[in-house]
Amino acid sequence: MVNLSIKETELLESIISKDILYRQTKLVNMLLEECIYSYAEMTNLYINKDKEILEAQNEICRLEDRIEFCNIDEIEEEYNFNRINNLVTLVEQLRYETRETKEVYEWYLVSDWLAAQLKENDEVVLENEYGVYWGRQTTGQYVIHDYIIQKIVKDTCKLMDK
Repeated sequence: MVNLSIKETELLESIISKDILYRQTKLVNMLLEECIYSYAEMTNLYINKDKEILEAQNEICRLEDRIEFCNIDEIEEEYNFNRINNLVTLVEQLRYETRETKEVYEWYLVSDWLAAQLKENDEVVLENEYGVYWGRQTTGQYVIHDYIIQKIVKDTCKLMDK
């Protein structure tokens, strides 16, 4: 666990006691298998690589412009062409990865407030008329030690200090 201030520790304990209501992994998995719950009700189920794809595409455009409009020598031009080819391969790989789903190990019934924070942080959230569930992508440690929960605590404390 990262070093937390007293205020952050108090908020963390509050989130654990008030916003993470119940662990319901077996129930949610059974309801998904029986098609009572739907994967269509999930947010952030797929791996999102849009930012990395956009960065690579921008770099490709920058390198293409450099080749076309700048007076560069053959060595730099060849280097830029190789870099462009590598970036095109990277974009294809990232696009393939965006088809993959995140692996959820545990399901927790959570408050609406925590669900909103989890969605903002690209966590899997299942919402339907029966409740709001967090699809936890780690297991084997207490939730209090999860990076994402600690990040939400730190971000919330920063907002409270403003």
